[in-house]
Amino acid sequence: MNTKTPTCILIFLLIIALLPLPYGYYIFVRICIFLYSAYLAYNLWQQKNETWMWIFIIVAILFNPLIPIYLGRVLWALIDLITAGIFYTSLSKLNLE
Repeated sequence: MNTKTPTCILIFLLIIALLPLPYGYYIFVRICIFLYSAYLAYNLWQQKNETWMWIFIIVAILFNPLIPIYLGRVLWALIDLITAGIFYTSLSKLNLE
């Protein structure tokens, strides 16, 4: 599976999440980021890339929709930007074809 397209889409979703939008959008983003981060962590575990695997495990835990972490809007905006940066960096650093 080509991971560049979904990664770019998630970066876009995270940047849009900086805007004041309905709560349902943030739940949607949370689910998407959680599922994709778990998927990437699994693939990285198979490739024995432990550093990036743990980064995506942490992202998956932060965006976990089952046991959500409640933080303020400003802190979530910062986390969204950092996560977008992580995904952007992963585009060039990882070989996840």
